[in-house]
Amino acid sequence: MSVSENYGFQRWPMLREPSRAVTDAMERAMRFMDSCKESVLILEGMPMTALCIHKQAHTYGELWDQFGEILHQRHFIQEFPGTPELDEKPDLSRAFEIMLDCMERVITALGEFILAADANRLYPLGREAENLQMEVSGDMTRWLEAARLWEDSAGSKVSFEKWMRDFFDAGPDTAE
Repeated sequence: MSVSENYGFQRWPMLREPSRAVTDAMERAMRFMDSCKESVLILEGMPMTALCIHKQAHTYGELWDQFGEILHQRHFIQEFPGTPELDEKPDLSRAFEIMLDCMERVITALGEFILAADANRLYPLGREAENLQMEVSGDMTRWLEAARLWEDSAGSKVSFEKWMRDFFDAGPDTAE
């Protein structure tokens, strides 16, 4: 057996499932948020809000690439489990619930990976995963604020759209 074959998940098998869970949570976040974007754009007629959701969804593709780089430090292969489809067409309130749940799942999965890395004394991996966790937590704070404002807006889509443009600095683009 070569040196490289003795590293990776062969040497630390207890990190395989937590790493799969992180990638799964990030894939699911991107897929579910993009589905929410479609409903908010087409069914709710809120292009600015849909654009903001779309931009948030695609941060998870960047995050799973960053997480892959963390895994590659110890010669772990990043695995991409299949994800289910979102089986509903949510209104904006439900879209916020779905998005926040996705973020919470990513934070939790990263937490489990961090615990596994630390238990195996792979502290640098854990600290880098904590950085990703902090980034998602910061995003979650902003989306909690947006959800609260939507609840307080009494359904005024025009006002909310303007606020979303300014709050998320989305600019004049339309949702893709």
